[in-house]
Amino acid sequence: MSLAMAGDAAEAYAHAIKVHEQIIAEGGSDKHRGTTAAVLCHLYNYTGMTEKAAELARSRPHTVEARELLLPYFLPQPERDEYLRKYLPGIFVRIAKLINSDEISQEDQLRDVFLGMDICAENADFERAMEVICEFMAGNH
Repeated sequence: MSLAMAGDAAEAYAHAIKVHEQIIAEGGSDKHRGTTAAVLCHLYNYTGMTEKAAELARSRPHTVEARELLLPYFLPQPERDEYLRKYLPGIFVRIAKLINSDEISQEDQLRDVFLGMDICAENADFERAMEVICEFMAGNH
């Protein structure tokens, strides 16, 4: 993001894409590659390469492989319930943001991924998120 904010935007984004593609090609930890891929998806989208963004997003792990949904299976009670109460509201808020993604700028979406927004920090909007999700599922969105 800092690369893209400095100087000529098109050139900066092209450079940021090249750097992120190189990081993925070189490997590294799962976490590092995952974050890099998420940022790269948004960079592709932001620069109009939506097909590349979708292709890369399709190659990413499924939701059930995410830490927030995998780890609780292996935690003892009551730690498991505490963990779920901590992370589930943020997951629902993120889903509501996805439903309303047309209300969030591409730059804000990229910033959230790039900065690694803590999903727990979004719990304050949980009740509204549940309303958005219920409206969407009922076809009222």
